[in-house]
Amino acid sequence: MKKIIVTISALVIAILTIGFFSTKTTNYECTGSFQKNTTDKVIFLKHKEHRFWVSLWSESKGMLWIELPGKDMDVVTDIKEVGNLLQLYGYNKDFKGHFSTLSKFISLKISSDFYDGQCKEIK
Repeated sequence: MKKIIVTISALVIAILTIGFFSTKTTNYECTGSFQKNTTDKVIFLKHKEHRFWVSLWSESKGMLWIELPGKDMDVVTDIKEVGNLLQLYGYNKDFKGHFSTLSKFISLKISSDFYDGQCKEIK
C-alpha cells in the first residue's frame, strides 16, 4: 500500500512539473510600420516557447500573442522552427509571417495588412 501511494505521489509531481515548466514566456516590444500606413507603430508580442519535451505530443514550437494597442489582438497557434527563423501560422495553417530569433526582426500579417518591425525583449 505504501508503494502505491509513493508511486502515485511521484506521478502527480511529475505531471505537475511538466505542466508548469513546459513553456518559457518572452515579451517583446516591436517598432515598425505597416505597408498601407508607413507611420511607425508599436506592437507587443508574447511568445510562449514550448520546451523540447512538448515535441513528444505537439509539432508546434509554441504560441504567439500579438497586440496592437487600442486596436487589435491576434494569436499565432502554430510555430515552426527553421534555423534561427520562426515561421508563424494561424488557426487554419495559413502563413502569417516570420520572426528571427537572431536579429529580432518580425514580418507579420495583421488583419489585412503586413507589418515589418524590429523587436526588443521587455520584462
